[in-house]
Amino acid sequence: MSKTILVVEDDMMLGELYQTVLSSEGFATVWAKDGEEGVAQSKNKPDFIYLDIMMPKMNGVDVLKHLIADESTKHIPVVMLTNMAQDDIVQECLALGAKGYLLKVNLLPNEMISTINTYFISPEIPINNLPPASNDLPTDSESASTLS
Repeated sequence: MSKTILVVEDDMMLGELYQTVLSSEGFATVWAKDGEEGVAQSKNKPDFIYLDIMMPKMNGVDVLKHLIADESTKHIPVVMLTNMAQDDIVQECLALGAKGYLLKVNLLPNEMISTINTYFISPEIPINNLPPASNDLPTDSESASTLS
C-alpha cells in the first residue's frame, strides 16, 4: 500500500507541481490549499506532511501547533517546506516537533521524494537544506568598507 502525503501549500503552481511529483513516484497525495484545510485533512491521518508557513486562514506554525496538540495527529512526521529562513522561525518549528525544515528555493522536486524515503528508512537523520550558518560572513558595514 502506498504512503499518503499531505501537502499544505497555498501557491497553486507549487501545489500542483508537488502533487504531480509525489504522485508520479507512487505516493497517494492530498493537497490542502490553506492552513485550515491542512488541519482538516490531517484528520485522515496521512503518513507524512509537507507544510508551508506563509498561508491564508492559518499559518504553518499554528497548523503545526494544532497537529502536535492533537493525540490523533501528533505522531505524523511534518517537514516545513517554506522560503522563510529566519533562525527564530526554524528553531520554533523544530522545537515544536517538526522533523525537518526545507527551503523551497533550495529544493529540487526529486528531493521531496528522497526526503520522504530517507525519513522512513532513517528517521533520526536531520532533514534540512538550510545554508550553513557562518560567523565568518562580513556584516553589511564590513562589506561596504571593503567595496570603497
